[in-house]
Amino acid sequence: MIISLRRVVKLLLLVLHLLFGLLQTLLLSLRAIPSYHPLYRRAVRRWMQQLCAIFALQIYIQRQDVACGSTKSRVVVANHISWLDIPVIAAVENVVFLSKAEVRRWPLIGWLAARSGTRFIARGVQGAAMAAERELQQALAEGVSPLFFPEGTTSDGKQVRRFLRPLFNSAISAQVAVQPLALRYLQNGRAHPTVPYIGDQTLWHNLWQLLGEPSVEVEVTLLPYIDDCRDNRELARRAQLAIARVVTPDGHE
Repeated sequence: MIISLRRVVKLLLLVLHLLFGLLQTLLLSLRAIPSYHPLYRRAVRRWMQQLCAIFALQIYIQRQDVACGSTKSRVVVANHISWLDIPVIAAVENVVFLSKAEVRRWPLIGWLAARSGTRFIARGVQGAAMAAERELQQALAEGVSPLFFPEGTTSDGKQVRRFLRPLFNSAISAQVAVQPLALRYLQNGRAHPTVPYIGDQTLWHNLWQLLGEPSVEVEVTLLPYIDDCRDNRELARRAQLAIARVVTPDGHE
């Protein structure tokens, strides 16, 4: 791995930012402020925005949901490319994430994620889908929009994988809309080759590559709500197609 001044400076800033997040979270915890409280949500959003700045992410937001209003109850679904998806989305939208249980065990990051309101599920075990649905329902009850990645894994950013449908039941049973959110990381107008966290790549290797990037362009597209569908298969298909139209130039799934 090539060591550069840019990487060293960004790494130092990242470590300091993580320590600041730890201190801030401890202070909020001592004040017994719940993760869904507006003060806590604002603190999370600011911290995520600063994290994106460390990685020199240039975030461009496109809204196609203006007519629906941003305060409407919803479950948000997005395509999944990288661990960067979480700070990017959290920097622009007030959501809590549904994440795999392994993330909870990551040193420091797992604890910070849990304190910020992230819900964790053990995938591939009996009752996982029902447990995940309960977590999403609880987030909605707290007045925060839950977000999950229905592909179940990351992609290279050039395509959208088939959406798994069980978690869409949470929106159906709660009678709330689903909002698709499309993510694109770009370099010279094409899918960025460094950002995707895929295959056998380690988190550290992906992080080291990103620290060497001078900047990364990110497009976040908030698509119209889907609120007229009560079938999880059809709901998953329509959400996937809406995101695929943005992610892939020809609009194919």
